[in-house]
Amino acid sequence: MAVELTLKEVLENISKYWPKINNKNGNWEKCFEYCLMAARMGDGGSMANTAWLYENGHGIEQNGREALYWAKEGAKAGNKVAICHLARYYENGKFTEEDFAKAQEYYKLAGDKGYAQAYGNLACMYADGRGCEPNFGKAAVLWLKAYKMGEQWVAKYLCECYIHGYGVERNLEKARFYLAVVRENMDDDGDLAYDLEIADMEEHGVKMAEGEALNFSANGSESGVKYKELPKYDTEFVLHGHNTLTKYFNEEIIDFFRNMDAYEEMGIHSVPATLLYGPPGCGKTFAVNKMAKYLKLPVFEINSSTVADTYVHGTAKKIAKIFEEAREKAPSVLIIDEFETYVGRRDPDDWKSKIEETDEFLRNIGPAIDDKVIIFAMTNMPDTIDPAILRKGRFDNQIKVEPAGETEIMDVLKEEFNKTKADPNIVFATVAHKLSGHPLSDVGYLVKQAIRVTVRDGRKMVKQDDINTVLNEMLKGEETPKVPVRKHIGFQTDIINV
Repeated sequence: MAVELTLKEVLENISKYWPKINNKNGNWEKCFEYCLMAARMGDGGSMANTAWLYENGHGIEQNGREALYWAKEGAKAGNKVAICHLARYYENGKFTEEDFAKAQEYYKLAGDKGYAQAYGNLACMYADGRGCEPNFGKAAVLWLKAYKMGEQWVAKYLCECYIHGYGVERNLEKARFYLAVVRENMDDDGDLAYDLEIADMEEHGVKMAEGEALNFSANGSESGVKYKELPKYDTEFVLHGHNTLTKYFNEEIIDFFRNMDAYEEMGIHSVPATLLYGPPGCGKTFAVNKMAKYLKLPVFEINSSTVADTYVHGTAKKIAKIFEEAREKAPSVLIIDEFETYVGRRDPDDWKSKIEETDEFLRNIGPAIDDKVIIFAMTNMPDTIDPAILRKGRFDNQIKVEPAGETEIMDVLKEEFNKTKADPNIVFATVAHKLSGHPLSDVGYLVKQAIRVTVRDGRKMVKQDDINTVLNEMLKGEETPKVPVRKHIGFQTDIINV
C-alpha cells in the first residue's frame, strides 16, 4: 500500500529533486511528478511550477494546454508567479489568444502582490507600445519599482532611460550607476549583442561627460523645443509585406536620423509630412508604428477616440494639445488617422467647427515639422481632403499603400510562421498566390487561425493542412466574377449579370 505524503513532504521532495548547481539528486522527471502532486493538493506555488514545467517540457512532454490550465489555477489561488505566467501567455499569444489588455492587467496584479519581474515586463510593454501608446514615463516608474524590489536585469533599461531622457530627466551619474550594475551582473559568456549594447551606452556616456548634446533644440525653430539625443541605428530596417514603404522609410526618414549632422550642415533640418492613402486593412498605421519603434521615438495619435468632443471648439483644442505634446517630446511621430474626417474640403455652408479643425491643422503642421515631429496622415479618400493641407511644404510626399502582392505576402507568411512552431516543409507559394490582392490584415488573420486549428487538435506544430483549412474557409465567399451578358429588350440593350 502506497504511503500518502503530506504537502510538506511533497514540497521537500520538489526542493530535493529540482535540478540546480551541485545538486546530485537533480531529476526533472521526479521534480515534475512532485510538482504536479503538490499542485493537485492545492499549493499555488506548485501550480505555477507545473505550468512552467509543461511550458518548457521539463520532466514531461511540452503541453501548452496544461501549462495554461495550471497557470490559470495558480492565478485563481492568488499565486503571483502563476499570475505572471498567465500575463506572459496573453502578451505573446502563447497557448492562448493574444490579449494585451489582459497581459497588462495580470502583470500589474502580480507586481502589486510583490513579484518584481511582473513590473519589469509591464514596463517593457509600455515602452514598446504593446496594447497602448508608447509611454516611457510609465515604463521608467515601473522599472525603478522592479529594481528596488531586486530585479537587477532592468538596470539596462534604466541606464538607457537616464542616458537618453526616456521618461525621466537625463542624469549622467545615475546612468553610470546602472551601467555598473549591468556590468556587474553580466555572465562571463554574455553574448556579443549584449556587449555591443553596453559599448553603445558607454559611448553615449563619454559624450555626455564631455558636455556634448545633453540638450539641443531644433535648428531654425523659434519654439525652443528640447528633444532627446538619438540612439544609433546600426541594423537595417525591414518591413515585411511593404517593399515600397520599406524603401521610402529608409531613404527619406531613417537616413535623415542616421546622418542628421550631414543633412543639417546642408540646410535640411526636418522630415516632411507624409500622406499614406489606400484601402483599409493594408497596414498603413501598423507600418508607421513599426518604423517608430525602430527609431525608438514616442508616438502620438489623432483619431476619433483621442480628439472627439461634443463641446464647441473642443475637438480643435484637443488637436492643438496633441501637437503641443508631440513637439515637446520631439523628435516624435504623429499619426493622424482618417485624415479626411478633420480636413475635408471647406465649404461656406459647412459647420464652423469643421472649418475650425482644418484651420487648426493648418496652424500646427508647419511648426511641428520644423521641430522634428514626423507627421503621417492616413486616409482612404485622398480626393476629399482640402487642397490647402496637401500643398508642398506641408505634405511633400503622398504614398499609395496598396494590397500586397504575392512576393510580399510570402515574406509576411514566412516571418510570422517563423515566430511559432511550424512545419519547415510548408509551401507558401500557393497560399500567397490565393491571397494576392488581399489586405495584410487577412494574412495576419490566416496565421492566427491556423495556429488556433493546430492547438485545438492537440498538436504543437502548424501543418500545411491547417493553413489550407483556414484559407479555404476565408475564400469560400469569394465567387468567380460574374460575366456581363447583353440582353436585347426591344430597341434597348440592358446588361444583366448571370
